[in-house]
Amino acid sequence: MPLGGRVQDPRCEGCQVSEPLMTQREAGHALEQVLADAAERVTHLRIEGHPVQAASVERLAGEIREALKEYLGWLDESAAVLYTGRSKEYLRIRFPALMDRGLAEWRGRVRYFRRCCLEHRGNADAARQAGRRAGAA
Repeated sequence: MPLGGRVQDPRCEGCQVSEPLMTQREAGHALEQVLADAAERVTHLRIEGHPVQAASVERLAGEIREALKEYLGWLDESAAVLYTGRSKEYLRIRFPALMDRGLAEWRGRVRYFRRCCLEHRGNADAARQAGRRAGAA
């Protein structure tokens, strides 16, 4: 992870720009790691006999998760199609750019998208069909 120093700007001879502290992808993984570390810290605090501190850390981590649930939530490609009402092809075209920004990733052979980068439009036809199937049952 870069330390935020000054680096040569490749577009300009003799120009320097600030180096980012971390990329957006690193920031996303860092946030998830902080929350995982907090859960581990809660376990250790309980084992060591500090239930009040454990509850406090757990409550704070829960509030952070709740506030950022759209960012922390991942949808696989099939769920993203239903969530957005867009085609797989539409999502696949946008996948590389989203992946560069840390908003999409491969897990094995499946594409995953962060919920926050997807417009929730839903698939009205699929919802109607699901409703008809449920009503017929």
